[in-house]
Amino acid sequence: DPTEPKTSQIALAEGGERSRPGQVFWSGDCVTLGPASAGKGRVGMEKSSGADAGRFELWSDASEARTAYPVGTSSLKRAMDLVFVLPVLVFTAPLLMVIYALIKILDPGPALFTQLRVGRNGEQFIVYKFRTMHVGSDTRGHQQHFQRLHETNAPMRKLDATDSRLIPLGWCLRATGLDELPQIVNVWRGEMSIVGPRPCIPYEFELYTPHQRARFASAPGLTGLWQVSGKNRTTFDEMIRLDHEYTARRGFWLDVRIILL
Repeated sequence: DPTEPKTSQIALAEGGERSRPGQVFWSGDCVTLGPASAGKGRVGMEKSSGADAGRFELWSDASEARTAYPVGTSSLKRAMDLVFVLPVLVFTAPLLMVIYALIKILDPGPALFTQLRVGRNGEQFIVYKFRTMHVGSDTRGHQQHFQRLHETNAPMRKLDATDSRLIPLGWCLRATGLDELPQIVNVWRGEMSIVGPRPCIPYEFELYTPHQRARFASAPGLTGLWQVSGKNRTTFDEMIRLDHEYTARRGFWLDVRIILL
């Protein structure tokens, strides 16, 4: 019912400080990413007018600057996802079965791995991947690694070269991106798109500033502008810049160009 405010859980940050749990509130044409608190400004999104009609603006009480981004996911983009997913699923089915069997042979435990991720508008969903690590692996090392990348802005290299948690050939699946093939299911379900920013893990989302969270205006993707523009050679700030650029420019032909790169 459009007359009733809707809410969904999200972690929010105010005044550029570390985030804490909050909610997203939809009311008319305004989306507020959390209530104001003493001494801190609100952060939100608001539909634009005039030349930027059909887009929304990221805004903050603490800043006069506004950034305009397209609203929602177009029906053309969704149709493109479905048209792309069906043949990919058919042609990769034999490869999916081979990888599934190989993981079962190389390491005891399930071949598929599920993980909670943060997607469009801060909504959480379950992402599917082929398992590349031993069952029950500790994630604290990765959390510390991401925090260092976020704070030092060093190149976003993975820990795979020295990661003892990886199963045999796990590094190969991760290096080639084959571990992410099951995310075709997420695209089919509408939780992801073929092209878009990568979905992050909730503990990573907690460290994002309001400005950085503008990347969640787009549906997360299997590939994206950041992924084809250097990926692990780029810094965290460069990833945010490229994700913002994609969100501002996204369209059919940009998606086609990214898929072909």
